[in-house]
Amino acid sequence: MSPRGKERFVALVLDTETHFKSLYNKLIYHIGWTRGDIRSPESPRIYREFYIKEFLPLEFWQHSYLDKGGTRRFWKNDSRATKVQTRAFENPDLVKSWEEIREQFLFDASVSDGIGSYNWGFDSLIDAQIILKIA
Repeated sequence: MSPRGKERFVALVLDTETHFKSLYNKLIYHIGWTRGDIRSPESPRIYREFYIKEFLPLEFWQHSYLDKGGTRRFWKNDSRATKVQTRAFENPDLVKSWEEIREQFLFDASVSDGIGSYNWGFDSLIDAQIILKIA
C-alpha cells in the first residue's frame, strides 16, 4: 500500500427527503448526513439528522396538480405526513430551523475532504440550496 493510501479521507454522505407532487416538491423536510474517515473503519462517525421546522406544517403535505386551465387543485394529503409529524413531535431535538441546519452542514462540509450521496443527481441540488441559502 502506498503512503498516500494510508492518509485520512473524511467524507460526508448526505441524504434528504423532500415534499413531492405539490407546489413544494423540492422543499426538504428531513435531512441527515454522516461524516467520518472512510479509510479507517474503526474511526468514529458523526451522524446528524434534522427535520426542517419551516417545512413541517400540514400545508406542505398537500399533494396537488395543475388542471387544464393552469389552476392548482388539491389532490390528497401525503401519506407520509402523519408518520413524519409524529416522529418530529416525539423528538423535538431533531426539529431545527433551516438556518441552524445550514450552518451545521456548512461547518461539517468545510472539515470534510469530499461530499457525496446515493442519489447525487438530486441531493447535489439540495446541497446547492444549502450553500446558496435558497429555501
